[in-house]
Amino acid sequence: IKEYHPAQAPAPGGDAGGHAGAQPRPVVATKFIPLPWTVWQSCLKAALVRSLERLQLPSVDLYQVHGPAFSLRSVEVWAEALADVVEQGLARTVGVSNYNSDQVQRTHAVLSKRGVPLASNQIEYSLLHRLPEHSGLIESCHRLGVAV
Repeated sequence: IKEYHPAQAPAPGGDAGGHAGAQPRPVVATKFIPLPWTVWQSCLKAALVRSLERLQLPSVDLYQVHGPAFSLRSVEVWAEALADVVEQGLARTVGVSNYNSDQVQRTHAVLSKRGVPLASNQIEYSLLHRLPEHSGLIESCHRLGVAV
């Protein structure tokens, strides 16, 4: 196992707990889902702390905000919360998922002011779904140093 991705809610039939302890150490990534009832910045950290307890780890390698579609708060609010968990040592790096170019740029700007790099934007991209390529999203991410 090279990567272990215990999302906030497991996929049907998936496993939400435990971690792989084999060498070399796997990359551990998880996500926060900003649902309408998770309106406070503290919700992002609380979700991460619960994941860390389940994983029995002090920190994760990558913590992402999973898409802003259902969020009642701005991407800037979540970017500040992401910077907080990096500064507190709970996440080594942070990223986003399904953000458009504008949202990536705004998140990058907030994190940059705090000295925290935006590591990634996890998106749907394939031979059948090439919108990120045609919309300029991939180019925008690469220009900012954000992995896609």
